[in-house]
Amino acid sequence: METHRLQSDTLLLEEIGVLLSLQEPTKPMRTEAMGAGFYESPWGTRHPRIQLLTVTDLLLGKGVNRPTQQGNVTSKKRPSIPERPGNREGCSGSETFSIVI
Repeated sequence: METHRLQSDTLLLEEIGVLLSLQEPTKPMRTEAMGAGFYESPWGTRHPRIQLLTVTDLLLGKGVNRPTQQGNVTSKKRPSIPERPGNREGCSGSETFSIVI
């Protein structure tokens, strides 16, 4: 796969692209990836737009340089359901149930 094509596709569709390879990337591939610049996350962190990783990198624990989730990113907290009298009528909480199939 050409790195140039990877860069074009990445910039059109996604903020960060990763090429995973069995072999080390060539110097022209590294140059092209560096030329893609950096993605700046909403949390102020910078990450290479195109990242070239080998399987060996992954096995050694090197992962994708990406933004991590910062706090609660959901729009609203789920409302709690109030306990209604009679919901647990006849249930002490210590019963054992058996399922017969």
